[in-house]
Amino acid sequence: MEDVTIGVYTLTTAHPASHYGIPTLVGPDGTAYGPADPVNCPETDALFGAEPFPAIRLVLGSRSAMTPEQRAGAYLYAQQWPEGYARWATVFRQD
Repeated sequence: MEDVTIGVYTLTTAHPASHYGIPTLVGPDGTAYGPADPVNCPETDALFGAEPFPAIRLVLGSRSAMTPEQRAGAYLYAQQWPEGYARWATVFRQD
């Protein structure tokens, strides 16, 4: 999967936390974030507010700018947190 840049974060399979082709969200300092981990950054404050929010929201909310392959990777990432995916997938319907 080609990397996806989302603000200061990158959704990538080129990180040790990525396994079996499932990407992970990586911060500018190299920290990996799971779908339930809280994230925020100044670049996304206008979209989601200044309060930390689950990483799944950032990834699924940015899917319109992704290629079909990247979108498939985003959904694989999101599905690692079944409860969150059930909630956020209804907000950001799968295309």
